[in-house]
Amino acid sequence: METNESIIEETYGSSPSNPLNTSSSKSTSSSSSVMSPHTAGTASILGPKTHFKKKKSFVKKFFSYAITQTVVLQKRIIKKVKYLMASFLYPENMKIALKIPIVFGNKNLPNVITFQKLEEIKPPISELTQNDFKNRTIQVIDILLNLKAAFVRVRFKQYGKITCLTMRTRGLFQHAFIEYSSPDGILHFKSTSWSNTLGQNIVRVLPLSLSQEEHEKRQLYCFKLADLPLNTQVLDIIKYIVSIGGKTCFISCNPNNFTET
Repeated sequence: METNESIIEETYGSSPSNPLNTSSSKSTSSSSSVMSPHTAGTASILGPKTHFKKKKSFVKKFFSYAITQTVVLQKRIIKKVKYLMASFLYPENMKIALKIPIVFGNKNLPNVITFQKLEEIKPPISELTQNDFKNRTIQVIDILLNLKAAFVRVRFKQYGKITCLTMRTRGLFQHAFIEYSSPDGILHFKSTSWSNTLGQNIVRVLPLSLSQEEHEKRQLYCFKLADLPLNTQVLDIIKYIVSIGGKTCFISCNPNNFTET
């Protein structure tokens, strides 16, 4: 979409001599009271259906007519909706931005969009809601990189109805966060088992509701098995682990070829 710069000049007048700088997180002011853009406050806007760089450039130009301090602009997705988020050095600048009408398009077909506070778009989660989520969610670690979310879901759905499953890569492995519809889904891993089989491997399972003391307990009594044959799988030694009262087992990967060592 082509923009008409005359709209900007008509709204704010000519550009100031000290335009907005979005290339650095440092303020041009020498004051020692300058705040971090991550702590000063943020405002977010749902942008038009244009390329992000064009949208960012146009918003930057609008801000340069009203705010001369550094503004950090970045793209963010909240609940599958794309937003342009602006972080300000000073809360006062955020208040100014919340009042600025940003006009896209042209004089005949203007499209006016205003910023909103981030907490209005994504309200903070209450402690009660957080605790409810933790009481229904497990974290599964040591998942091999070649395993897909669908495979993980099939294995863990036997413990309860899964409402959400997300996976993230952590080094040479993946982590999965599995949310069940009720706390019953995590009981097996909180009171009985610390791990589960997944294909030909064992993965460790951590309920998010574990206390710090319970986390530490799971790491207190560990020992290392050495001189195992190359390509030994956990399932090859699981009977021995069970016979000595072991709760879980982990075999590291070779970072050069992603095979277990």
